[in-house]
Amino acid sequence: MKLNRLSLAIATALATFALPTLAQQNSDPQQLGRVVVTGSNIKRIDAEGANPVLQISKEDISNSGKATLTEYLQSLSLDGQGSLPTGFGNGFAAGATAISLRGLGANATLVLVNGRRLAPYPRADDFQKMFTDLSTIPLEAVERIEVLKDGASAIYGSDALAGVVNIILRRNFTGALGKIEAGRSQDGLGGRVKAAVTVGAGDLAKDKWNVFVNFEAQKNDEVHYRDLDREWIGKGDVRPWGYDAFQTQWTPGWRSGNSASPSVAGHVRDGTTSGAYQLISPCTSALPGVVQPAIAGDQGCSHDVGQFRSFQPSLKGMNLFGRGTVALGGDWEAFAELSYGQNKTGFDVSPLGAHGTIVGPYGLRGYGTGINVPELTLAATHPDNPFGKPVRFRYTFGEFGAQRRTNDVDVARIMVGTKGTAAGWDLDAGLVHSESKLDQTYTLVRTQGVIDAFNNPASATFGYRM
Repeated sequence: MKLNRLSLAIATALATFALPTLAQQNSDPQQLGRVVVTGSNIKRIDAEGANPVLQISKEDISNSGKATLTEYLQSLSLDGQGSLPTGFGNGFAAGATAISLRGLGANATLVLVNGRRLAPYPRADDFQKMFTDLSTIPLEAVERIEVLKDGASAIYGSDALAGVVNIILRRNFTGALGKIEAGRSQDGLGGRVKAAVTVGAGDLAKDKWNVFVNFEAQKNDEVHYRDLDREWIGKGDVRPWGYDAFQTQWTPGWRSGNSASPSVAGHVRDGTTSGAYQLISPCTSALPGVVQPAIAGDQGCSHDVGQFRSFQPSLKGMNLFGRGTVALGGDWEAFAELSYGQNKTGFDVSPLGAHGTIVGPYGLRGYGTGINVPELTLAATHPDNPFGKPVRFRYTFGEFGAQRRTNDVDVARIMVGTKGTAAGWDLDAGLVHSESKLDQTYTLVRTQGVIDAFNNPASATFGYRM
């Protein structure tokens, strides 16, 4: 009995002391609106949210000084290994940009626009990783960004394993707004021009309707590694910093005994499976990209691929976004969105070589080794063949310069929908059509043309000199 009385006394005291605080809080109640938070299908107050959601406002993006949505998102500490930057010109999905939350890959990071999906980039990264291209989303139309830093595959599917980036665009806009930006790097390179215009009319609260249109256009100049006056960028020859540049992927063209890589001076072997390689032409500074002075131990003619490659691609892009909203009465509204984006990039990569191993949808073709196809050899009567029999050779077409790649992407999206509340339920329904098209152009050496030039005495092009 004593224990029960003591418990009752303590409970009464706690209630007595709590009452003034409760009364003080109720005297100035705070109205908390309920919104849909990324990572949940239910409206809730921010304080109720259990998932870690990063809120990024339009002011945060503007104050960062970043010119594109991609630049801003990839500057966040959340972005990790597996993201696709603008300068990644030698990849399978070159020309596109993507974010990789927690380093789990762009294919595990779901990107939404106003809570709904976009069509993926037409070409999968590494031929297997589908992702959303960020370069066709207009920056000036962004109202805020919500980044769910935790996995959300239970709600969105397996492509949200790493998290969700929900880009929320403006819901309405009245008036006119224009913006022009221009600049270049401290080296006088990489000129950039960007312009944006937003025009809107109608007030949802007063007129019960709103329509606005946003248009953006930008142009970036191409920058090559050879243009940069910085010793530590774009240099395949790493000897000045104490490293061995021999037989690296950045200085191909080397020769060491029975091993050799494609060279701008050409290599030919006495036989196809054995024998030492030898140079076809003298290795001089007149050849494109040749490393000078020669690398110790190199019996061939190494060249620096950095002298051919682009550091940043040329870029021309435009984005158009429009939205119309009509208040239907109560808290119901109908809306429609139309967006179109076009992005064209161009960049240079390493020079082309005599066909070696080619991997594609048709399988593996080893022209340099005879895997699945007859081996491409230098014919016995070719003027660069000193052995009088079919021999193996390695050659890089330095005279053609860098391989050029361009990517032209078009993304279109149309959405109509309605939302409101009925019988205590929040309803949001929409119909979306989204498509993405890619036109890629590569500078290539035609396989049959190489065969005719080096291995087909009956061809008019036979006898092409290395």
